[in-house]
Amino acid sequence: MIKEVKILGHRYKIIELEKEKSTDSHLGLVEYVPCTIKILKDMHPQQKRRVLLHEILHVIFQENHLDDKNFINTDLESIINIVSTGLDNVDAIKTNFEEEKDDKQS
Repeated sequence: MIKEVKILGHRYKIIELEKEKSTDSHLGLVEYVPCTIKILKDMHPQQKRRVLLHEILHVIFQENHLDDKNFINTDLESIINIVSTGLDNVDAIKTNFEEEKDDKQS
């Protein structure tokens, strides 16, 4: 599991928690101050990736001021642009695409 991820210019530390140390029933949680993403440790790797992506999307939506109140009034194309631009600015995702491109060129 990666230890940190840069999202829209902010570096978030990723902390894996034991279930006993988790204070609620969520699988993951974002703390905006300090920039931290917490996820449960004892999950299948695919589930960890999904939870991490879920938390990254929370950050992207928060940074774009897209919450429950204005989400309904935002058209789908704008939401898709926010998500795609946000994901394009997650360094772990960019790194994976660049590594795949380098592997194909070798």
